[in-house]
Amino acid sequence: MGSTLRDDGPDEALGLGADLDLRAVLVRLLAAARRASGGATAAVGALAADGAGMQVLVDAGDGPEPRIDLPPLPPGALNLPLRGGAHVVGRLQVAAPDEAARQHLEHLAGAAGPAVENARRHEQAARRLRFLEALAEVQEVLLTAPGRDAVLQLVADRAREVVDAALAAVLLPDEDGLVVEVASLRDGTGAGGPYDAAGSSAAEVLRTGRAALLADTGAEEPALGPVTGAPAGGPGLLLPLPSAAGEGVWGVLAVVLDAGADAASAFPRGAVQQLTTLAGQATLALDRVRAREDRARLAVYEDRERIARDLHDHVIQQVFATGLQVQGVARGLDAEPRARLEEAVDELDAAIASIRGMIHQLGQPDGALAAEVRGLVDRSERLLGWRPALEVRGPLDEGVPARVRPHLVAVLREALSNVARHAGASAAWVRVDVGDRIVAEVRDDGVGPGTSGRRSGLRNLRERAEGLGGSMLVEAVEGGGTRVRWDVPLRG
Repeated sequence: MGSTLRDDGPDEALGLGADLDLRAVLVRLLAAARRASGGATAAVGALAADGAGMQVLVDAGDGPEPRIDLPPLPPGALNLPLRGGAHVVGRLQVAAPDEAARQHLEHLAGAAGPAVENARRHEQAARRLRFLEALAEVQEVLLTAPGRDAVLQLVADRAREVVDAALAAVLLPDEDGLVVEVASLRDGTGAGGPYDAAGSSAAEVLRTGRAALLADTGAEEPALGPVTGAPAGGPGLLLPLPSAAGEGVWGVLAVVLDAGADAASAFPRGAVQQLTTLAGQATLALDRVRAREDRARLAVYEDRERIARDLHDHVIQQVFATGLQVQGVARGLDAEPRARLEEAVDELDAAIASIRGMIHQLGQPDGALAAEVRGLVDRSERLLGWRPALEVRGPLDEGVPARVRPHLVAVLREALSNVARHAGASAAWVRVDVGDRIVAEVRDDGVGPGTSGRRSGLRNLRERAEGLGGSMLVEAVEGGGTRVRWDVPLRG
């Protein structure tokens, strides 16, 4: 048996360098070490690409399993350094091999050192290239300044790619705590929606501005997977997104690896620095977006002011003058035609009052609530692949009190998120009616409430309505689909 192992040794040693993936090299080395030792338990550890942390695999007969550290050495175990040039880049441990196996294992370790070093360098170069490409794209955004959602989605996509993560998401604060604004999965999907932030690590990162490394995201941050549509996660990193002025934190970047991945090797010091740099560039890009939107808003206000001035100085004066002329003509007429002209004058007075109302509206800035509802519907297009129709009836900004506003936004967000995650719909309609009551309705043409599995998020909507003295109804739509109707009184 010993001579057979020695004959196979050169081929096995050469095979270690066939891969440039570090994990693949370590798996090959473990398998070769176990064959050489007659199936003894073996462990291998290699320094992460930037030298911070170690990737460790142990095989006791059930296949390679990741570990945080190399296990304690049993009596008689062989502990061999893996040398990449003049430096030790890892270690190979095998339980109690015989003398023939020792020679073979020493030969394997000698060949494995350069293979491990090459894989580390390749991983480091590949990660560096992904980072530079991502940084260049984000910096290009600084010049073009697309919309806010496009910036956030780009940050999530590139952060996930830099460390080859399963999920990256941007979480932003709202009235109820946190909301997953954008998410990125490998298949190009990723949903968003309200996030249960109570006692979560993400909420703590937002509060303190300090990053958090999670050993098991599925257990430590269980709300993240269901909201984003991601499978149960492995290790994760939560990074604060600092404001450009250095005053506080405006969001959290969550990056989650595959289940079973090793956090130390995937989130070494260099990778964390790269992700932090991306987050900083995202802040600058968003500041440019806000500045561009402010300029566009100012231009709109200037146009409105000009139109209002023209209406007041020209249109109203012309209508008023016409009314005076008609009144003058009416005085010299018989009763019947005079009455008709007086009716026309009344209509002209009503037109003047209507124009004055328009002038007043033009002088008012866009209401925050109306803008937020429109933005929410616009952003849902990214999740749905199409934009829902929106209809607003009544004075949304003037008629909805402050105590109701955050609930309305949260209800629309949750209802649209449910359409994206559960309905399988090809169209949706959002309608908000404001009077003595506010009625918000979201309707889709999907599979209907009986089979969609969307009930987990509806309890919160009903509780919001009942807490404000209202009600919520979920019903099937004739011909297919679901209607969510949220009805709350605004008076009394």
